[in-house]
Parts: sequence; structure tokens; C-alpha cells
Amino acid sequence: MKNKRIRQIDIARKAGVHQSTVSFVLNRSDSGDKTGTVRIPPETIEMIQKIASEMGYKPNRSALELRGQRSYVIGMLMQPPGQRLFYERFARLLIMEQIAYQRGYRIIIGHLFSARQQINDYVDDFLSRRVDGVLCLAHYLGDQSHLITGRLAVLPNVVYFNKPLGVSNAYYVGTDYSDGIEQLIAHFVSKGRRNIGIALMGRKYYPMTERIKGYESGLKKADIEYDEKKVWAGPETMILTEELLDQMVSKLVETAKVDAIIAADDEWACLIMKRLHNRGIRIPEDIALAGYDNMSMSTLVTPSLTTVDCNYELIGKAMIDMLLELIEKTDSEKAKMQKHFIVKPRLIVREST
Repeated sequence: MKNKRIRQIDIARKAGVHQSTVSFVLNRSDSGDKTGTVRIPPETIEMIQKIASEMGYKPNRSALELRGQRSYVIGMLMQPPGQRLFYERFARLLIMEQIAYQRGYRIIIGHLFSARQQINDYVDDFLSRRVDGVLCLAHYLGDQSHLITGRLAVLPNVVYFNKPLGVSNAYYVGTDYSDGIEQLIAHFVSKGRRNIGIALMGRKYYPMTERIKGYESGLKKADIEYDEKKVWAGPETMILTEELLDQMVSKLVETAKVDAIIAADDEWACLIMKRLHNRGIRIPEDIALAGYDNMSMSTLVTPSLTTVDCNYELIGKAMIDMLLELIEKTDSEKAKMQKHFIVKPRLIVREST
């Protein structure tokens, strides 16, 4: 015998509340006020959710979609919080959650490592929850990158942080890494430095490819010849081991004789600073040093670190604004939307240069 489908009215009867209250709690239906003006006591919400779970309630997704009802849920994919630098960077982007909440939406977060099954599970979860859109902050995962963008193609209204690889007509908000490097080179040149080296996390990772473009164009604007000896590209794992750090310093300082170094980010810059100090090299007197991202550590070292601020707060606001536009506009209105928004970074000059 086929099991009877549990309806919202069944839950309402058992809970002793009106069906509209159950509908608001379980579906955030159009009959309820999604901005929060409908006040339901927390204990009532908890009771309804508990009864629904005990009775095995499953929403009729097809019926909801036919009615054009939104879920008022947004999915977000980001780097795992255990990666400290990523966590600090993305914490600045979490203004998105605050704006979404103010607009009546909730965000569910998935932390991506690299496993293929994990990517599939998160996308399946987003589909089952009928998310209205997705914010993707983690789609540069080496040879797994295409899996993420490919799976996200089945979801509605996806906005990426930075341009996704291999996806045409994508909506994204990014930072101009190339411009940030150009600003650093112009600053070094203004200080009389012309033998400028750069340390990168590989050459395939999009933020690194944009940095090398900025490095080349910045040198050209300063009428400085590009020299491959002054470019050190480490592994794309982003982990700078003691051995790799020695290789970098040997190439850039001993072989290329640079008088300034641009590090891939602030963490790398701090590690380079420590290694140069250990070798008796003064910063900035002997070698000027700059990082990237304006992390909190950049003000905690001595000398304090010159860096580039990507303005992640503005990026976060632009991302959620773009996604909510996609969710709330008609198809004809979407066709007129700007698909890309690039935030210009700003140079932060401190003692290391």
C-alpha cells in the first residue's frame, strides 16, 4: 500500500495552528511576509519543524515551482575555514549574509575542499532545497575547477567571485589583480627601485595569471625590460615550504639581484621577510617588499607591510546585489543586466617599501 503524502494541513492539525502558519514556516510561501513583519514565536517554529520531521513531511517541489514560489534560500560555496588566510579574506565577504538577511533570504554554506563527490553532494543539496541562487567563492581548485563550474550549470542564478574558467556568459564580481600589481610597480619605481622581482603561486591559478599580466604591463609602463630570472613561480598548492622559500630567495636575491619583491600575498610576504631578516638583509634599505590582500598580519610585522587592498567588503556587496537582481528580475530584465563588475584595488603604503 502506498504511503499517504503528509500535507501541511496535517501538520497544522497536529500542531494546533493555522495552515498559513505552517506554510510560512516550512515554505516561506507568498501568503506570508518574507521580510520579517510576520511574527511567529520561536517555540512555535520549533514545534512545527519538529512535527514535520517526525511525520516525514516532504514539500511538493513540482507544485511549488508551478506556482513560481521562491525558496528564499541562497547557496554559497567557499574555501574550508581551516585555511586561515582564506577564512580571513572571505570573512570580509560575509557582508553578503547580512544583506541577504535584510532582504528576507537565508544563506546555506558549503565548504569545498577538492573531492569530486563533495562537489556533487553540495549541488544535489542545493537542488533539493530549491535554492534561488548560488554565490560561488571557491572555483579555482586546480584540475577540479571544471567540475565545480560544470555542476553549477544546473542551478539557477549563479554569481562567481572572479571570472570562472571555461564558462561563457557567467555573472561575476572580481578584483583587478593586474591593476594592483601595476600600482605596486609604480610605487617601487617612485622609490628608485627598478630591479623588481615577483613570487607567484604557480602560473595557472587565475589570480596569479592576472598578477603576471600586471607585472609585465607595469614594467613596460616604467620602461623596464621583462626578465624571466626575476619571476619565481611556486607550486599551485599555495603552501610555501622552507625548501621552496630558500629556492625563491636564492633565485630572486642571489641570482637576479632584485632590489624589490612583490609576494603573492601577505602571508608569503611575511615568510619572505623573516627569511631575509635571517640572512641579514634589511627591509626596505636593501630590498623593498610588498604583499597583497591587506590581511591583519600586514600591520603586525616589523617593518609593517606595504600591500594592496582588494576591497572585499565592496566585492561582497556587489555579489549579493547582483545575485538578488538575477533572482528578482524577469528574463527580459536580466538580459539588460551588467554581467561583470570589477572592483579596483588600492595601494596601502607602509614601512616595508
